[in-house]
Amino acid sequence: MSIDPINDYDMSALMAVSESLEWDGKVRDARTKLLAGLYPEQLRYLTTTTKNNVSCTPRQVGKTEIVAVRKLILGALTSPHPRALCGYTTDTAEHAKGLAWTPLTETLDSIEVPYTAHEQTMDIDIHTPTGDRTISLFGCDDEIKAKKARGYQFWKYVVDEGQSIREDSFRSLLQSHVSAGLGAWNGELCILGTPGVIKQGFYSDIWHRSEEMGYTRFRWTHDDNVAFPRWRGDADWQKRKDEWILGARLGRTEAVWRREYLGEWVSDDEAFLYYLSAKNLLTRTDFSGLPCVLAVDLGWNDKCAFVVLACDKRTGEVFVIHYEQHSHMVLDALSATVKQISEIHRPMRIVMDSAGAGKIIQQSMTNQVANRFGLSIKPAKKSDKAVHVALLRNIMERGRFYAPAGEYTDHMNGITRDPMTGYEKKDATCDMGDATVYAYRELYEFLPDPTASKHVPTEDEQIMAALVSRDRR
Repeated sequence: MSIDPINDYDMSALMAVSESLEWDGKVRDARTKLLAGLYPEQLRYLTTTTKNNVSCTPRQVGKTEIVAVRKLILGALTSPHPRALCGYTTDTAEHAKGLAWTPLTETLDSIEVPYTAHEQTMDIDIHTPTGDRTISLFGCDDEIKAKKARGYQFWKYVVDEGQSIREDSFRSLLQSHVSAGLGAWNGELCILGTPGVIKQGFYSDIWHRSEEMGYTRFRWTHDDNVAFPRWRGDADWQKRKDEWILGARLGRTEAVWRREYLGEWVSDDEAFLYYLSAKNLLTRTDFSGLPCVLAVDLGWNDKCAFVVLACDKRTGEVFVIHYEQHSHMVLDALSATVKQISEIHRPMRIVMDSAGAGKIIQQSMTNQVANRFGLSIKPAKKSDKAVHVALLRNIMERGRFYAPAGEYTDHMNGITRDPMTGYEKKDATCDMGDATVYAYRELYEFLPDPTASKHVPTEDEQIMAALVSRDRR
């Protein structure tokens, strides 16, 4: 009986099988190379089967160039479908590219995996027999940028430098966009970062409440990193490591050194603009008869913040009696919010940040509010900001400023300070902080001088006063 020659279909099938086997061998070789030379905790992080993972490490321990990059490539090589992307995000798109782009392409070259890099769109397509697998880089500057991750399906998603990402953008990214994308393929979320300057914010919550929030924790330090370039291959690497870490301590505060080089969560009060503690907790509930000011800090991607401060002229105490903030408010919504707050609190003044387009908004809203309350909306005073920030800090420290626990206090305590200017850092989120300063400046004329100390009479002055009083009798 004759055997039929292999037809075209059979040959195509054989070629496909051969190609698949060749690719499987290439993937095995690539995996071996990617996992070679790692120390145990890095290896555990790269090979874990848990789906929500968070690491907290010091700087320069291979967080990005080894762990994040290799996690993305290993993910792309094992992705079950061309639509199952591997995503990478940090605080801005530019920073994402600066951190990960070159290490990604160099690592792919070293393991000899075919790919095409699209630098303009920040995508890398890895070519496989069953279609391309894509690694995409994203930024998380604000909620608009975070939304760019919406609608995709993800096999792996890596968030790098979690401590540097704005809390509102970070929450939006994970809760509104990425979680649904990972759900399509039961994908893995990996969050990496370094201890922040305060135990506050979304990354801090995930790390310190990892069990409650469903995350597996990973941590390693320079003590584990035999492969660090400075001492790689040296028999006395441990000694060189200790010398380097001790040297890094010079010129840095204790808090910075312990955070950045030991990976410990250590707060640094000097790094923050304000500090509200238990002594500033608002307990008073009756503010009737107290003068109050409504201040508005405008924003679009940043939030519009509304803060009402009241003061007791007799005691010099200041109270936060209302606050709220919203994103993407159009003029009608702004006006409605100002009117609603004014109905409740009857401020003696309303001030608004009128920089740029804010001047047009301020003038437009003045017409609407003036007709109803007999008030004009004035531009907020912004000169000598550092002086008034210092005055506000002073009454907080003296326990004469009171605010409700929760969102407002968390926001104020999280505003980072620029030691050169005396107010917030350029990239700090400070919408309610700015509104608070604007309102405080308006109330300041009603308050006793916070820098003036009460004069305590000397013994001679007391005797003289007694004599004068006796003579008068």
